[in-house]
Amino acid sequence: MGGNTLTFPSAGTTGPWLSKLVALTRLDLSGNFQAGGISNMPDVSANTQLTYLNLKGCGFIGALPAGFFVVGAVAFPGMAYLDLSGNDFSAAPAVPNFGLLTQLTYLDVSGNVKFTGAFPDVTNLVLLADLKAANCGFR
Repeated sequence: MGGNTLTFPSAGTTGPWLSKLVALTRLDLSGNFQAGGISNMPDVSANTQLTYLNLKGCGFIGALPAGFFVVGAVAFPGMAYLDLSGNDFSAAPAVPNFGLLTQLTYLDVSGNVKFTGAFPDVTNLVLLADLKAANCGFR
């Protein structure tokens, strides 16, 4: 589904279809330009089985919602691949807690120049084999 311009029905929603796909394990929306703030990001909180999420180059702007990686009190238990590169995410008001995604093997946040401050603590991501954070403002 890459290379398109997607318009979701309203801020913070992809419509009813995405939240009903509760067995969804892979979601790749890379290259689907979605101009505007983070409120336009698809709500994946019902998709607790996600192991692969690719939002590369979607044009998202702003801070990731505090609970974006947390479903209830538990992070997506099987998330192994996460690509947020090529957007304009920021770390304010808080740095994303990637450390909750303990099954991650691949993490790409490169090109998000507004990710600033200290790099998030990822020391408990013992399975992480590929980390990309080029062209970010992290120190």
